[in-house]
Amino acid sequence: MTRATDGSPIRHDDTPIVATSTASGAGARAMIRTSGRGVLDGLADRIHGEAASLLAQGQRGCGRGIWVMADGSELPVIVFIAIAPASFTGEDVVEIQVPGNPDLADLIAREIRDHLEVRLGAARLAGPGEFSARAFFNGRMSIAEATSIAASIAADRDVDLESVERMRRTHGGRAMAALSDRLLSVVARLEAAIDFTDEEDVIGCTVEELQSSMEPIQAELRELVEASEVVTESANRAPRITLVGRPNAGKSSLFNALLGMERVVVAPAAGTTRDVIEAEITLASTDAPIDHPVSIRLLDTAGLDSTDQSLSEIDQAASTASRDAITDADLILACRTAADPRPQITQDTPIIDVITKIDLEAPVDASPASVATSSLTGQGLARLRSRVAEWASQRHLGSDAVVGWRTLARTALHRTEEALQGLEGQPPKHAPLHPETTVAACRSAAEAVGRLEGEFDPDAVLDLVFGRFCIGK
Repeated sequence: MTRATDGSPIRHDDTPIVATSTASGAGARAMIRTSGRGVLDGLADRIHGEAASLLAQGQRGCGRGIWVMADGSELPVIVFIAIAPASFTGEDVVEIQVPGNPDLADLIAREIRDHLEVRLGAARLAGPGEFSARAFFNGRMSIAEATSIAASIAADRDVDLESVERMRRTHGGRAMAALSDRLLSVVARLEAAIDFTDEEDVIGCTVEELQSSMEPIQAELRELVEASEVVTESANRAPRITLVGRPNAGKSSLFNALLGMERVVVAPAAGTTRDVIEAEITLASTDAPIDHPVSIRLLDTAGLDSTDQSLSEIDQAASTASRDAITDADLILACRTAADPRPQITQDTPIIDVITKIDLEAPVDASPASVATSSLTGQGLARLRSRVAEWASQRHLGSDAVVGWRTLARTALHRTEEALQGLEGQPPKHAPLHPETTVAACRSAAEAVGRLEGEFDPDAVLDLVFGRFCIGK
């Protein structure tokens, strides 16, 4: 059963739920999403400005406003309001955009939860996939569409995104459900022929009709399974976390500290690290709702130097290897001392700003999204491990959801193939030789296909798919 962040089963009701729905880490903006009964009235006294009139009128729209913090201070925000049933979840939804500080977003999410709990009598932080689960229960989303969201979250390569699009095309427009309905209509005729053998006007079906109904389903399922397997390949690959920074920025010391062992030689002189050093470690988060440790590949690189043209041939080779490691990184730890600017990294890869050597120089006016560390004293290392573990776990949540989807698709394919194998060698223009067995096999295949749309045992589908989503989706 899908569970909320406190471990309790998710209740399929309209109690207000709240979560930060943007990716972990710093950004220009963070968004807190809330959905459920009474959220418009519940938040009306905490939001002022242009957005307040939209809330008061129960009107869909987007406007600037002021969020009044619990301590009375005011924070400029942008508020989007969607009115049921024309919203993502099918319920009233309020989304609040705030400055992209993860700690600030978390604080406001909890303030919203606490305030709604007081005003409305009930509210809670959302569990993984709970917004999408509500969309499913309210008829706003199919299981296939939900899995496409999870797959898009999981995709970190172009080939993954192409496979997501193949999954969408294969199951787009509920094509599989239409094929399943056609199969069931043919099976119903066969059942009628069994039940009313003495009625002349009851027409059964032939082996050929059953085969022509199931073969398109088999072809669609094979393509669906193939596409989902490409996406879930990333679930079995530990993400690559690369330490990047100028020479002598404390990368190797941080690498050793995170590993808990002296893997890399550390020296005061810049340029000690020449090769890309890689090691696999397991991390757990103490701050995020993660119920399992995650494995990562940690890479230490040679320092980036802006004067590559003047480097020796060996140093240029080290610099090239470092840049290749940056290109292949899933997450970058941009390392710098308090006196240094943040490394300039142009590629579109998630970045955590890491300030090193704070035992030597304390940071001044550092962003709250930055992580200040000391490899010597251990200060900040737990927070950094937690931030990386949270990012890695949410990355795998998306691919794990597709693993659940693939399980459903594989089961449907297996049962369809079993039903077709049972018809092999039978005269195509005649009724099946064993009609009762054929009916059972065909209905089993149709029900397995139906599970791809959330039919037949929805709790099992929720556990496989929505329970493995990211928080806030």
